[in-house]
Parts: sequence; C-alpha cells; structure tokens
Amino acid sequence: MERRRRNHHEPRGHARDALAPHISENTLNFHYGKHHQAYVDNGNKLAGDGTKYAGKSIEAICVEAFAAKDAGVVNNIGQHYNHIHFWNWMKPNGGGKKVTGKLDKLMPVPLPLDLGAPSAGGPIITASGLVFIGATPDNRLHAYNVETGELLWEHRAPTSAMSTPMTYEANGRQYVVFTAGGHSWYDAKGVDDDVLAYALPATVK
Repeated sequence: MERRRRNHHEPRGHARDALAPHISENTLNFHYGKHHQAYVDNGNKLAGDGTKYAGKSIEAICVEAFAAKDAGVVNNIGQHYNHIHFWNWMKPNGGGKKVTGKLDKLMPVPLPLDLGAPSAGGPIITASGLVFIGATPDNRLHAYNVETGELLWEHRAPTSAMSTPMTYEANGRQYVVFTAGGHSWYDAKGVDDDVLAYALPATVK
C-alpha cells in the first residue's frame, strides 16, 4: 500500500500545522494520524503480505475484492485510496478559484456566480482519473481531472441531481448514470424523476 507505516511521511510532504488556520494541526493529527492510519493498518492486515492481494496495486485490490464481495478489504483499501486523493488536493496557501456549484438557481436574479452551492451527494472516480459529480442544486453535472481539478465537462440536466452517480459497462462502452430528482430541502421546486446516462468516449474508462 502507498502509505504503509505510521509517520512514514506527512501529507504532501508539508508539516501538519502548515494548513492552519483552515485545518488545524490537531485535526490533521486525528484525521491523518489516526483515522486514515486505521485504514492503512487494517488494510495491511487484510490485503498485505501473506494474502492473495499481496504485491498488487490499490486499484487491482479494490477491483478483485469488490468482485469477491470481500467487504473488509473493499472498505479499508478503498478508504485508503480515497484519502490519498484527499491529501493530494491540499497544500499550504493553496486556495484556488475552482468551486462546485453556481448560485443562479438559488437567487431572485439568476446570476451564474461561481461561489459554490450546497451539496447533497458525492462523486465517483473512473480508472482513468475522471471525477463525475452532480451534487449541487444548480442542475449542472460535471467531470473533473482528478489530478489537476480541471473542469473537463459540464452538462445542464432537467433538474438538480443532488445524488451520487454510478457507472456500468455495456458492449465495451462505459457509461455514467445520474439520477436527477431535485431535493426536498435545497431544490423543492425541482423535484422530478429523471435518469440520465452518458457514454464515455470509447478510448476512455
């Protein structure tokens, strides 16, 4: 596993107080030093030396464990993989201008301000590093580059998805599916029952 032992390295190579005041040293001590570490320790026990997963990549372990319905391995290795990306998205004085969600649908005057919006739902990440998310009440679905955060695709849905997408494969093509049903709190006027499926390019998975 990529993060093998306690205190092997710090997130992104910076000190644990380097993200203050936004994220405190105490928060990182808990989240990185205990929470993430527990997934690493459990993952090493379940998928490390002496197991059928030994020596395989994190992605390969997740695929094999999911197919075998090996829930303990899927949970711990999957959460380890999730946290690797979480730490990679942070850096001291990072900030950035990219936020998820426009405010036009929430305003009396529909100005498409990129200031962020409430979210309900999460992303999925494909093997090629595409992040698909449609969790905001602005009716927009997005695809981002997992490494850079670059917006690669945006589509306006009939209503807000505010859900976690899924993916499947049929006849050699990969599809991403969103359920767009609005939200009883954030988008009560947009409650609907749409299911939207999008085909990825044949060369992308």
